[in-house]
Amino acid sequence: FSGEERYKVSRIEDTCYQVCWALIEQVRSGAVKESRYEVPFGRKYELAPIEVECGDEAVCIEGKIDRLDILENDRVKIIDYKTGKENFNIYETRGGYRLQLMLYLKAAQEKHRKPAGVFYFLIGDPRVYFTGTETEKISEKISKEMRKSFRLNGIMVNDRRVIRDIAGEFEGYSDIVPLRSGKDGIKGTSQDFLLEEEEFSALQEAVDGQIKKLCRQLADGRVSIAPKKTERESPCTYCPYKSICRFDLAFPGCNYEIIK
Repeated sequence: FSGEERYKVSRIEDTCYQVCWALIEQVRSGAVKESRYEVPFGRKYELAPIEVECGDEAVCIEGKIDRLDILENDRVKIIDYKTGKENFNIYETRGGYRLQLMLYLKAAQEKHRKPAGVFYFLIGDPRVYFTGTETEKISEKISKEMRKSFRLNGIMVNDRRVIRDIAGEFEGYSDIVPLRSGKDGIKGTSQDFLLEEEEFSALQEAVDGQIKKLCRQLADGRVSIAPKKTERESPCTYCPYKSICRFDLAFPGCNYEIIK
């Protein structure tokens, strides 16, 4: 190995070490009854496929869940590992985009388990920035900031037992999920992180509707030009093919949905 390759290998080993310890600490903090890894769902597996009726036809959705946790109260928690800067957006999901986590949850519930939450675990090589000269506090500061960088990103049910089973007991800010415990109780530190049971059920119903619509379009062979547009970006922001794709925001045949 060259010096550059040895350095890269060393960085990868350090990252894997930090990631593994973060995962261990998250499991130890909560109350997980069972963890399953690389769990497939489909016709040939223990978990059944997601079947969507489309008139006279049916679409079967199969896949593989990175990690499925069964909590002490038999609720289901889904974790998907990501190496990019993935961020769960409830409005995009409700609009029919980034449905992966919710599909995994639907398959894992098996029609009798309740949901606890769905999360991304971002795998990366975090950087810690701090100021100060007290050596004895530097290690503690680095350790705390590292744990914070591996917080789960997603949504969860606002239930006291679910929170305890996932985040454990904590004061101030949780190192596991974006929650804060204060005089006014436990609150989410990121928007739309904690959902009431009714809100979570409503989101699942909206996702079911989007899945059925997409499967119907697939069965009908419809592949219209309909890119996503958010309030901040147009569909062409990062596309190198906009000169030949025939898409135009002003063209009536091109439909798009603004996700807020």
